Amino acid sequence: MDIRLQILALEALLLEPETRKNDRLLKRLLAEDFVEFGASGKGWTKAEVIAELKSETFIKRTIEDFKLRRLADSVALATYLCRHHPPNGEESLSLRSSVWETYGEGWHMVFHQGTRVFD
Repeated sequence: MDIRLQILALEALLLEPETRKNDRLLKRLLAEDFVEFGASGKGWTKAEVIAELKSETFIKRTIEDFKLRRLADSVALATYLCRHHPPNGEESLSLRSSVWETYGEGWHMVFHQGTRVFD
């Protein structure tokens, strides 16, 4: 399968409510040394992200303008626009970037950052 399509599918999977509540799947998809920089500026570890997602109120998100750049044979950078679709109808956008590394049983997210887009 095309690497771009594999990573796009994994990014989309991580936006699904079932995935966001599934500790076992999240532990497999996120690298042990995973780090996230949130839109708030706060840094998150793998354990913190998994714990936080348990109490998250789900908001539907969709991926637009997805791009993938190979940084090395086993490392790729994904960038895209994420559209948030909250129940109140006030959509918002964020720029997203993720670094993925392949080892063991497939691709694992090593780093993620979301930056809110303001009009």
